[in-house]
Amino acid sequence: MPKTLAKAPGDGAYWAEIRITTKLDGYDAKPVSSYDRWLFRPNIDGQRYLLASTTDKEWEDSHDTGTEPWDVEHVYVDEYGSVLGIFDSRTAAHADRVVEAVSEAKDDDSLVIPESLQPSAGLGTVVYMLSDQRMINGLSGSAVGNPAEPDGLTIAIPADVNDASAGTAAYRVAFNPSDADQPAMVFDRLIRHEMTHATLGAHTQGVPTWLNEGIAEYVSVQNLPRSERRLPSDALAVGATAQSLPTTEDFAGADAPAWYGVSWWVCQYIANTYGQRTLWTLFEQLSGGADQDQVIPSLLHITPEVLVRRGVDLMTSTYSS
Repeated sequence: MPKTLAKAPGDGAYWAEIRITTKLDGYDAKPVSSYDRWLFRPNIDGQRYLLASTTDKEWEDSHDTGTEPWDVEHVYVDEYGSVLGIFDSRTAAHADRVVEAVSEAKDDDSLVIPESLQPSAGLGTVVYMLSDQRMINGLSGSAVGNPAEPDGLTIAIPADVNDASAGTAAYRVAFNPSDADQPAMVFDRLIRHEMTHATLGAHTQGVPTWLNEGIAEYVSVQNLPRSERRLPSDALAVGATAQSLPTTEDFAGADAPAWYGVSWWVCQYIANTYGQRTLWTLFEQLSGGADQDQVIPSLLHITPEVLVRRGVDLMTSTYSS
């Protein structure tokens, strides 16, 4: 990138911004371009420039560099089926369990999510379980679902961090190392939740947070016995106060776990009353940012306020006995 050349301290030295392009074969739909700033100095006879440094912390702190975990420290890689797992020295012991569970979750979710909403390219999924959260924070991308959720996160990886029109190269999933200490049923449910976000990918853009999270919870419990479909402890109490569908701000507050439960049961009510296909139709119609205050009455013939009350009533009748 010649236009970015800048004189650096030292005789004949220059900083230059460079573009780094990588592609994980079988996992990225397109190459991923990130950017960095490197220092070049002339060699002893001045005929060539040699790479002197790949670090310019001040520049990196003010730019979106798109750092991958393997750019930061040694990682351990495990692959199972169409799942590629990235671990560090403190999480490598969980590698086999995690990649196998994610592979099974992908199969489970594919039975619930309509084919029209599943990726057509047959790409695999990259999963991170890393002790240092800064390695996840260094990824360039936007979270799908709730970025405040401490357990799991699905991240949309841009094809070019400096060009939004380049689209998304992949959806990757990160799990907290503490998740692996949970009982298998709890951890597997979390994995199915995050894999729903990853599978739906770009379709989630513009969908209200309550529907994104509610439908992920709905999918996550479908292969569980009804007696094992645990509800967040405060969901009944919080649901009793609900006068409208939960907002993005609700999911960022102290009652976030309860709103997950409320949103799930609104989705459950739609599936029970109108059929599962209608739930997915609602999702498709809201994808892209359509106004739910118009779409819900048109499709379900009730207002959003009535919808949340009926979802809460169904949740309450199911769990209060």
